[in-house]
Parts: sequence; structure tokens; C-alpha cells
Amino acid sequence: MRRGLSDLSVVSFEELKQLVEINSYTWNKEGVDTHGLLFSEWIQEIGYSEVRYPRETIGDHLLFRSSFIEGQKRVLLLGHLDTVFPPGSFEQFDEDDEWVYGPGVCDMKGGNLIALQALRAVYQTAGGILIPVFSSPIWWISSTTPSKRFHVQFMLLEIRLA
Repeated sequence: MRRGLSDLSVVSFEELKQLVEINSYTWNKEGVDTHGLLFSEWIQEIGYSEVRYPRETIGDHLLFRSSFIEGQKRVLLLGHLDTVFPPGSFEQFDEDDEWVYGPGVCDMKGGNLIALQALRAVYQTAGGILIPVFSSPIWWISSTTPSKRFHVQFMLLEIRLA
């Protein structure tokens, strides 16, 4: 991930470091949920509400909603919270003059943080989120588990743009 150029486009490397240093291996429910709690704290600071779908053996599904007017088109930002690195295998955050390195800095911890930063920029410049945006950093979307398919299908019923 390259460093940004303006205040509104800069992703906090301190926030990214916090996320990267949480081991969120797919089967590490505690780590994935910890990652989700941190992300939830940040997104609620800009007016989102959280809906949590508890899971027993994998990280909980999360859905964040901005306010909206019934009938208004909605947008979905979709990501995931888990990584493929088991505990103890790759958990270090590093940076040099131009790049940062670590598990998930590009996929998906960095991607979720970039989406959050874009929402923060809209919030700061427009005084709020003016279009309804749903954000769901759920456990890896390509999985074909029935509960995940139901969760995504339910969200897509409410959303016009993804």
C-alpha cells in the first residue's frame, strides 16, 4: 500500500498496524472477532449502526448501516475480516519509506480501512453520509456455507448498488 497525498486520502498506518497485528486467521474466531470489534468502533464514530450475526466457530458476520430514507437507492461496500495466515506464521507489520508490509495490508485489512477512510472523508466534507451505505466486512464471501449465502442474499434484497 502506498502512502497517500492529502489529509483525506491518507490511511492511518497506526490503525493499519493495529489491524495487522491482530491475527485473524480464518479459523481463529477470537482474532477475527477482535478485528471486527476494532473496525466496528471506528465506523460507529461516523454514525453507523452495527448488526452482528453471531457465529460459533468462525468470526461473526457484521453489517454496518448508515441512516437512509425508505425507497432511496443504497450502496454496499463488501469485504472480509479474516486472513490465511495461522497464528505465529506471519503477524508482523513493517514499513519503509514507500511501502508497508504485513498480513492483509492489501487484502483485506488495508482494503477495509481504505473504504472506511473514504466514508470518513465524505462524513468530514459533507457533514455526514448523505447516501445510504451498507458496509459488511463479513467472513470470506466466496464461501458457499448456507448461512453466508443467506446473509448476503438478505443484504442484496435491500441494496441497489454493490
